[in-house]
Amino acid sequence: SVDNVNTIWFGTSYGICKVVADGVGHSHIIPIQQETKYTISFANTAPDGSVWFGTYGNGLMVIDPMSFKIKSINSKNSSLPNDNISHVYFKQQTMYISTLGGGLIEAEYGKSSSGYDIKLQNKYTEETGLGSDYVYSSCIDNNCKLFLASDGTGLQVKDGDSFVSLFKKYKLSSNTAFSIVVDKYNAIWCVSNSD
Repeated sequence: SVDNVNTIWFGTSYGICKVVADGVGHSHIIPIQQETKYTISFANTAPDGSVWFGTYGNGLMVIDPMSFKIKSINSKNSSLPNDNISHVYFKQQTMYISTLGGGLIEAEYGKSSSGYDIKLQNKYTEETGLGSDYVYSSCIDNNCKLFLASDGTGLQVKDGDSFVSLFKKYKLSSNTAFSIVVDKYNAIWCVSNSD
């Protein structure tokens, strides 16, 4: 992920690193946290410049852009109901947390004296009408429609209080969408396992 000051952040099996340029044009990789117990699944930058990392099994890790302090947010210390995080999408102060097995979480994020925290707003699961609890990513288009990529029902869109599988609606043979993005023309693009 690229933050608000053009620093590149990434996670590996050895921890979290950032790439910085020196005064003569060389790039350097600087370890920020050397934690091998985390499997990093993604990195994304929030509108305020904080950098968020998802993990498989350990929830979220967030880096404060000013202090570089790292806070872990998981099911033990927050309202996060699932610790297998595949993606986070930010829309102003709202974040959509895609999980593997826990559906899609809508939460507000903010910074307090103890660091960054989340406040659960909605939890979309199979029990509440979501097509699959295995959600890989999500996005919101310019019309404020929520789209998500999932395993089992592919590309879904929230329509009122329910979710509609666009793969089923348009009779596509694919049943999995892995990644999703909205472009500047408001077109939705996704990567699927076929079609």
